[in-house]
Amino acid sequence: AYHICCATCDVCIRSCLRGARKAISFAVPMVWQETKDYVTDCYYCLTNVSDLSSKNKKSVLYPYLPSAKRAVLHDDIIAISNPPKDCTYYESDKEVSETETKAIGSDIYLDACSSGRLHLITQLELNDLVRDLDQSKAKAKSLCSRLQEWCLLCTTVSVFRRRQNAIT
Repeated sequence: AYHICCATCDVCIRSCLRGARKAISFAVPMVWQETKDYVTDCYYCLTNVSDLSSKNKKSVLYPYLPSAKRAVLHDDIIAISNPPKDCTYYESDKEVSETETKAIGSDIYLDACSSGRLHLITQLELNDLVRDLDQSKAKAKSLCSRLQEWCLLCTTVSVFRRRQNAIT
């Protein structure tokens, strides 16, 4: 199953769609696929960074693997195209209302799951999750850190101090 493109490609595509950039620097973004075997198919495990320094970082050889298909740059065959005028894109940092976060069994969540779009966790959802799991402060920080590592938190998520308060 294919996953989202890399963060660099995502930022480039979004800025082009907003009109902040004239054109995208690549024809096809880097696409990540789930790794099946970490010994022979892991992009990070197979990259040799043992003597990495700021002087030789450009000489690092990254493997070409089926699980990490590299971005394809423009050439004579694939020309630079203009972004569409009426394009809409999914804004992951959208604030979710309190009624949406409480509607766990509703069509809102079913539509998001079936559409295949990545759902980033908002501040309200993180607070509810920590409260529902009845986590200590240390465990809540660990959970938040992991979610942030996996790029599953909205950029607006900052703190979760009121996690122990009961819902009124």
